[in-house]
Amino acid sequence: MELTMGHRTVQRMRKLLIAYATAPSAAAVLALVLALPLSPSAAPWASVLIAGASYAIALTVGVPCHLFLIRLGFYGVFPYMISGFAIGAVVPSYFLIFNERTADLASCFISFQDTSLASVAGILGLMGASNTLLFWLLVRPDRAAPLENAP
Repeated sequence: MELTMGHRTVQRMRKLLIAYATAPSAAAVLALVLALPLSPSAAPWASVLIAGASYAIALTVGVPCHLFLIRLGFYGVFPYMISGFAIGAVVPSYFLIFNERTADLASCFISFQDTSLASVAGILGLMGASNTLLFWLLVRPDRAAPLENAP
């Protein structure tokens, strides 16, 4: 039995790969912009740290979340933004709370004496939402027909 994929399916997979490759960079750019006025020497390192975490989280949590939202029939930008904010706020905060080494590394960039974990989680949530917005704009699941109807 020969496995063939329709043209629309190949286009959709190409869009997903491009979106996965580029969307996590939105948080890295946002981290650079936010950190540059505070510490110009630490801003590039913060951007690299956020980029690495964004790619890892996008692969392990973001892709399954996208498939879950599609399965539930949520194609709009708001469910994606809400889930991106939640993923961006919860997953890194878990590591900041339960891992001393990560907290020590993060304290190089963020002064925890002046900043509560809730505000750090909020900033990370905004970074997750920015990644999700870029992903959604590239994939546009609201414009794609369900795979069952694709030729």
